[in-house]
Amino acid sequence: MIPTVEKEPKRFWENTDISSLTAIRYSEVISLRPDYTPHWLKDALITLFHIASLPENWDSYGGPTPSSTAVNNALTFMRAVQVEDLPVPNIVPVPGGGIQIEWSIAHRELELEFLSDGSVEYLEMEDEKPIHEDKIEPANTSQLQSLLLWLTHATTRKTR
Repeated sequence: MIPTVEKEPKRFWENTDISSLTAIRYSEVISLRPDYTPHWLKDALITLFHIASLPENWDSYGGPTPSSTAVNNALTFMRAVQVEDLPVPNIVPVPGGGIQIEWSIAHRELELEFLSDGSVEYLEMEDEKPIHEDKIEPANTSQLQSLLLWLTHATTRKTR
């Protein structure tokens, strides 16, 4: 039996069984253990799979369905994250077949954009001002992890 947690506001996928999630276009099934999987990850994966299922022209401007490369890179990243106490990120499709994942904690924001060509771009913001942006290799989960550590330690100023 899977425990349910009431959250506000209710999400459109609130009745989704999170013990295993399957995207329509993907054959991979991800098993989640309710007692070990961070709550933010459960919600993020549900959102990601809904986005992966968007039809062509999802934005009414001819926007392509998020590419399998972007979805798989975002999925690989989220599964590699070792930070348990994150808020649920905002995950949205972006024009061109990409996916953006955005977190906001205190006065910091981190945006990760997984593009259809396989590249990953990030933007760090502090006090609503951009402080650093760059590209990283999607397989570089240690750099992605360090970006999340920067985000979660909002009292620490980053020096470059």
